[in-house]
Amino acid sequence: MYLTSKHIQVALILKKSQINDYKILTRMLNITPSTFFSYLRDIETIILKKDEPDVKILMKDLKETSNLVHLIKSQQNITKDERVLYIIFKILTARVINVTRLSENLNVTRRTLNYDLDKVKLKLERYNLSLVSFKNIGLNIVGEEINIRRMLLGYILKIFIEKDFLPKIIRNEFASFLKRNNYKFIKKNIPSLEMEVEDSFYYNELALISACLAFSCNSDEMETEVYYINDKFSIIILKIVEPYFRKILKYRYYEPDIYSDKLKEYEEYFKNIIPKFFGFNIQNIFQKKVPIRKWLVFLLIKEIFEINDFYFLNILKNNFSEKIDLLTNKLKKKLPRITIYDGFVIYFFILNLLSIEKENSSKKIIFIYENIPKILINDLVKTIEIIYSIKFDNIIRFKLLGKYLKNNQVSSIYSLENFNVSEKNMNYMKISISDILISKQNKRGCISC
Repeated sequence: MYLTSKHIQVALILKKSQINDYKILTRMLNITPSTFFSYLRDIETIILKKDEPDVKILMKDLKETSNLVHLIKSQQNITKDERVLYIIFKILTARVINVTRLSENLNVTRRTLNYDLDKVKLKLERYNLSLVSFKNIGLNIVGEEINIRRMLLGYILKIFIEKDFLPKIIRNEFASFLKRNNYKFIKKNIPSLEMEVEDSFYYNELALISACLAFSCNSDEMETEVYYINDKFSIIILKIVEPYFRKILKYRYYEPDIYSDKLKEYEEYFKNIIPKFFGFNIQNIFQKKVPIRKWLVFLLIKEIFEINDFYFLNILKNNFSEKIDLLTNKLKKKLPRITIYDGFVIYFFILNLLSIEKENSSKKIIFIYENIPKILINDLVKTIEIIYSIKFDNIIRFKLLGKYLKNNQVSSIYSLENFNVSEKNMNYMKISISDILISKQNKRGCISC
């Protein structure tokens, strides 16, 4: 019997929440009730030196124990998966490891270490990387520099997210790495960067910091020319890091086809669940209004790097809505890395989206014209609706617009002609005639192509 990061998670959820229903707590932690009880009893036996059989009393005792998390951490053991994480991070940052010293640091036999190294090699293969043994030197990582850095980014992000639960040996190694790479300057400058909204998800800042730490060098001469990170780092960071950040979000798997298939599977499941849960069809606005793709990408990142995300513990006080719990569990059937926090975020985002849609439902989208022959209008409007994925409520002559606006609320105006409607205080879109011509040409087929 020994204490691990799982025991810390159980202790934190007991200390931070006011929830007394163990069934809800076990769902949040994604473990079975029997496993939850087992962790409770381990903590009780080792920390409190008791053998209390009643679960309710046991939970109460642990909640009332001061410095419980600190006491567990003082006796925390490293797990098999955490040993593999430590070895991977060590080899990605140091590039060479001494096997004897590694065995001593982890306090395991060479035989056990060899089993761990077999797992490490399998994970390295995903990025076309390998370990090669050199006499009197140790194990060296071999492969393209870009692949080493791609993999390193994922593991930096993983440790950032899991650091509150990881054993001391990993936290110390990570702290040493951050110090060497001037982490304080990166952290200082990242928030001042103006990133596009479409690249945002709730761990965006950590992902950017991870990208900076992994890719703080010139892409053209990656192995030789290094930019030293300092107070002026923000001047060059967008040029160097952002392109990698975009590519890594798109190709988190080394094999893009596997990534694309998995993400498409996630998207389809989500699109099917949301209409049933909310009675609201998001098919037509999925890409336009719901930044859900980035959220799904992050779920995939968590799955690929086996990230244990317990951010919800930071906001956990009282019971969550039953609907949030239900939504999380429905999504979890296909999206295994989803947590109650993801369910919380997406639930309220959709509710907000619904309220916006309801508010705008009374407003109309119209098309205005003046000098276009009537015989052409209907055909042109239908083509525009297809190209821009919109539906016009009315087609209005420009000279009648003022009268129409007195009797109707309008959110957007479209036209092919130039009109001055700036004083109308609404969205105005001048459509390019070339879009119409290209669409018509594609329908008929291009003979000269």
